Amino acid sequence: MSGVKKALPLKDSLSKKSAALLIALAVIAAGLSLASFEFSSAVSTSVSNLSIANVNSSSQIEAADLSHLLSRTLEGVSANLQVIATSSSVTSVNVTSAGSLFVGAENSTRDLTSSYFWMDSLGGLLLVSNSSLHTYPSGTGLNLSKREFFTAPKVTGDTYFSSATPSLSNSSRIYIFISQPVFSENQFEGVVAAAIPLGTLGKFLQSELSLNFRSDLGILDFNGTVLYTGNQSLIGQNVFGSAFQSELPSDLKPIFDSFLNESLGGSAGVDDISYKGVSATLAYQPVLVNDSSGRSHQFGVLYIVAADTLTGNAVALINQQRLVSTAIIIGIGATFFGTVFMILRWNKRLGDAVGEKTKELVSANLQLSSANEQLASQSRAQTDLINIAAHELRTPTQSILANAELLRGAIVPQVEPIRVSPSQSSGDSVVEPGQEFISFPNIPQEDIIGLVESTFRNAQRLEKLTQTLLEVARIDNKALRLDYEIFDLNEAIRQLIPDVKKSMSLNSVAQSTSPEISLDTERPDLILTADKTKVGQILSNLLSNAIKSSGRGGKITISTRKEGDFAIVTVKDDGKGISQEIFPRLFNKFTSDSGTGLGLFISKSYIEAHGGSIRAENNKDGRGATFTFTLPLHPMGNGDTSKNVS
Repeated sequence: MSGVKKALPLKDSLSKKSAALLIALAVIAAGLSLASFEFSSAVSTSVSNLSIANVNSSSQIEAADLSHLLSRTLEGVSANLQVIATSSSVTSVNVTSAGSLFVGAENSTRDLTSSYFWMDSLGGLLLVSNSSLHTYPSGTGLNLSKREFFTAPKVTGDTYFSSATPSLSNSSRIYIFISQPVFSENQFEGVVAAAIPLGTLGKFLQSELSLNFRSDLGILDFNGTVLYTGNQSLIGQNVFGSAFQSELPSDLKPIFDSFLNESLGGSAGVDDISYKGVSATLAYQPVLVNDSSGRSHQFGVLYIVAADTLTGNAVALINQQRLVSTAIIIGIGATFFGTVFMILRWNKRLGDAVGEKTKELVSANLQLSSANEQLASQSRAQTDLINIAAHELRTPTQSILANAELLRGAIVPQVEPIRVSPSQSSGDSVVEPGQEFISFPNIPQEDIIGLVESTFRNAQRLEKLTQTLLEVARIDNKALRLDYEIFDLNEAIRQLIPDVKKSMSLNSVAQSTSPEISLDTERPDLILTADKTKVGQILSNLLSNAIKSSGRGGKITISTRKEGDFAIVTVKDDGKGISQEIFPRLFNKFTSDSGTGLGLFISKSYIEAHGGSIRAENNKDGRGATFTFTLPLHPMGNGDTSKNVS
């Protein structure tokens, strides 16, 4: 009996301990449940904010890209008109001879313009090219002397960009007109113009919207007239007029009108508007167009409207996950008390279960190891980028700071002396521990100019490196965009050579080099349809590398030829050639004997984006290297290049 009595208190003690353990576990489970609920709420808010920021950023980028595209497109039409207006056929009022110019211009922009036409000095219609050519003897054509696209360029003598304007026949169709005056020996001879249907303009831009980004667009001129919107009945209406305002709910008008007034101020921006639980992002970007004299005109404002559906969907999913997590925790707590006692008797089975789970964890660990290797590779690439950027930024930054410090002392000598660390001063002044004072002597004027020029050069290096890093990011994110235009490759190379020489001469590393650069062509011209700026960057990168490799007295030869549907360009130098160590990785990022090693990577990406290819080889005579790349020719570049392709 005494043994039983002793066992009972022990059993009671074990029961109390078990109860205390169960209570402690229940409290922990409740705390975890509450923490999970609060964490889910915080995550929901963060995801919502990130989603809105992502939509805002994407909308601003989309608006800026489309605004730039519209500006370039309108300037292309303006360039066509300038070529026509200065041609001998038009200045001499030779209607028969001028017809081919108008047809060529119409064909080059037919995806946007509906017609090109010509008016004499009295406003009489002489010629219209709209799928076919129509000419009118003097005095028989429609008189357009009262239309603003005739009177404005006649008075200003410069390019005119109209707002929403009825067609020539005053039909219900609305157009944008671009017109250019014609002068012969300072004598006004008439006006040439192009018509762009607003519906066609809108469809053209709508087709350029990213398919991965759900959005709509609209365009207003700077007076608030609707140039394009999804509601065709509002085109040509003023956003502050009754027709447009009647479409707005009364409680939304103050907010929306305030947004319109702000966007018409001429600056870019983005705003979020919510109404009855539905929110949308509105990004706006001014459209600025340069005329034939290079002056910028405020053509209008382009809008991108994107619904914030991502935010609502993300928050809904997180709320569902939060409810499920809470239900699971409650279920675990309810079954915990029953399972804890079974666990005590199922130790052996638990061991077997742990063994099986261990095998699963080993398998999962192998998968995790593979993922870690990928993350490590990405981390190494980011570290390389940071190290190279830090190394490249250090030299120009230190030079700029040193120049600025000297200039400050020379230009503002009355300011109090600057405190510097002992390593920066060699004077014997008595200062606080760890610090010294320096003063600046008067610096001659020519030395100040040299410091300013040095600062400017290093600032240019910083800007170029920043642009290079941003372009690599665009390539890695598959966000590279090409702005196509028609141009002569040989002429572009001729214009580029002196610019590259001048740019390299500003670089202290290349001041001692002055190689000869020559152009060898098989054809007088090679017409491309490509991004002229990026083609220039390709050639600039290759020439810069060749100049650095060639040294004083070297020779660099650029050759161009036509081969099938492609233009073949080679850049050959007689320098030190390509190191065998880096040759297999020549076009990869960070592969270089000096510099960032990004120029050839960017050039290869540009060329492949155009549909071309690039290769490199060391010259057989052991002196220098040759880079060869291809670019598709413009369709007209395969045949008769005498046609006007402006």
